[in-house]
Amino acid sequence: IDYSAHIGHCFMVKGGTDNDARATESLADIGASVLNGAMSTFLAVAVLLFSKSYVFRTLAIQFALTVTLGVLHGLILLPVLLALFGPKPFASAEPIKEVSEGEDPVVKKESISPMNTAHETQHEVEQVGEDAFEENTA
Repeated sequence: IDYSAHIGHCFMVKGGTDNDARATESLADIGASVLNGAMSTFLAVAVLLFSKSYVFRTLAIQFALTVTLGVLHGLILLPVLLALFGPKPFASAEPIKEVSEGEDPVVKKESISPMNTAHETQHEVEQVGEDAFEENTA
């Protein structure tokens, strides 16, 4: 469910009317993260596959199959179904960046991340603090 939820949410926040482009953009944006999450989960459980205990081996097989089927549904089946039958985007969806001839489609537009915003805000606060300090000492 988690893998499909991430892909589905990313699809819904992509604007436009072309579902193929929205599905492709969704996979480009979050597909690698979903795959990394699935691989790390699988590797965490893979150690139990070599256990001599029947209970641990059975649990590991169930986890491995769940992760494998989940990532296959999230990265292959769901994007195909969304491209064919996907709903309209959210009203607050971001527009899809148009890729011109010769431009790398993987390069994304610059965005403001919460970390940059927090850093810039902290810098502004420090600057205002320094100005106020200079006014009080003068």
